[in-house]
Amino acid sequence: MNNMHVLLQLVTLLAALAIFAKLEPRINKMGPHCRISIRVAIVLTLAGALWLALAITQGYQPGGHVAVLVLGLAIWLWSDKRSRRFR
Repeated sequence: MNNMHVLLQLVTLLAALAIFAKLEPRINKMGPHCRISIRVAIVLTLAGALWLALAITQGYQPGGHVAVLVLGLAIWLWSDKRSRRFR
């Protein structure tokens, strides 16, 4: 395993954990009138982030495209202005 694979694993793992840290509190803050599509999207994103983090800890080597996608989603979630009300 070369340094690039280790770097991709580290970046992707941290981004997946950042996604989980940002979305998990939102589940508890959803009101009863929240659309089901939003609930399903958040639960599926959480499940995907946890699944990816677990796979990486077991040796999965994500490609560059996966790292870029997950990192982009993590940055988007943490910089979204509307999400500041959930802090």
